[in-house]
Amino acid sequence: MKKFLFSLLAFVMLTACSHTSLPQLKADDLLHRNFVLIRFNNTDIQPRNMQPGIEFGENLYVTVRMCNYFSGNGHLNNDYLTLTNMSISKLPCLEPKYKGLDSVVSELLKQGAHITFDKENQELILSNSNNTLLFKVMDWVY
Repeated sequence: MKKFLFSLLAFVMLTACSHTSLPQLKADDLLHRNFVLIRFNNTDIQPRNMQPGIEFGENLYVTVRMCNYFSGNGHLNNDYLTLTNMSISKLPCLEPKYKGLDSVVSELLKQGAHITFDKENQELILSNSNNTLLFKVMDWVY
């Protein structure tokens, strides 16, 4: 029994030591990328009249499309994204199921959202303790 427990402990220690963390996200990973929203919490998004999304420009200038447009200066700090100097358009929402997204996204970006970018699956996740937004890469084609 002691040998089994020792072997199990050694295995757990080796597994823990060999685990490598994901590299920290950099602004360059997002530069000139366009992402479309495909899931909000557990609800799939299938747009008709609009395509909600987020786009990253020079100097991490961020533009978000929901019912309204949000834009501002993005800041990455320990895999958290916040926007400062945020401007918001005041358009009526033509998609009733998206009405709540504007306030969620606004608060998420003001307070700071945990951000991950899975390069293999080309998915971006913005989340906090209450909400998760899943985006898929859909870069502009010229």
